[in-house]
Amino acid sequence: KITQDDMTSVVGRIGVGIGQNYENGHIYGKLSLAHEFNGDIMTTFSAGNKEEVVKLSLRGTWLDVEMGGSYRLSKDSYFYGSFTKNFGAKLNNKWRLDAGIRLAF
Repeated sequence: KITQDDMTSVVGRIGVGIGQNYENGHIYGKLSLAHEFNGDIMTTFSAGNKEEVVKLSLRGTWLDVEMGGSYRLSKDSYFYGSFTKNFGAKLNNKWRLDAGIRLAF
């Protein structure tokens, strides 16, 4: 059996960003410093009479670099995407890619 306690995350972030608007979209870049103030996780593994408790703290400071943009496909639809790379985070999330289509009603 595996159980995990609830986790509360409190992240503070400060940064700068630049961007450029175009007729059919925009591009941007961001640089930010983030800090997790809480982020403690406790997981219990048990089998029969044996039990193991693992505690993990995600507290710490890291740097995020993000680039992205959007492009208007039609009057009411947009394609968007972003790429984020972090440096120094405890969570093994070295990079992230987000993309999608946004519809306006």
